[in-house]
Amino acid sequence: MAGYCRFVKKLSGTVGWMSVVMILLMILFIATAVVARSLGHAIMGDVECVELGLTPVLLFSLAYSQEMNAHISIGLIVDKFPKKIQNILDIIAFGLTVAVALLVAYAMIKWAISDLTGFVIKTQLMRIAKWPFKLIIAFGCITWAMSALAKMFGAILSIRGQEISEDGPSNASVNLSEGED
Repeated sequence: MAGYCRFVKKLSGTVGWMSVVMILLMILFIATAVVARSLGHAIMGDVECVELGLTPVLLFSLAYSQEMNAHISIGLIVDKFPKKIQNILDIIAFGLTVAVALLVAYAMIKWAISDLTGFVIKTQLMRIAKWPFKLIIAFGCITWAMSALAKMFGAILSIRGQEISEDGPSNASVNLSEGED
């Protein structure tokens, strides 16, 4: 289980950095498009390119946010419960996250395969096929589900008074998002 959690942490970090690089590329592209438009030479399809570029930015950042505990959470009421109840509620929340993320991934893969075997849906202006972006959505959702599953393992071990470490489970509290490997 420790190996799985290390792999998920590295994967989440990698897709997080991919998201950052994509944001930087989009910033450069948008700035270039604005300058070109002000000079009277608009870049054709700039809005479509930015819309398509948002797909990896949004979906890849979900796994990274899950790994870093950066999602918005409402702890006002839950934090007043005992630690064991908090962990049980975390397990439920992580389980629901895994289920929804995998459901979306399944739907996107099914939709992409349908596009490949039938009528290919493309963007209006540039006629870019959308099926690769559906697979990006699926990959992003799968990495998000993997990260939530690792957090769920941590919450389960926390209830048992153990943590995920290099040497396997031990008696202590769980902290998957901090510390060096």
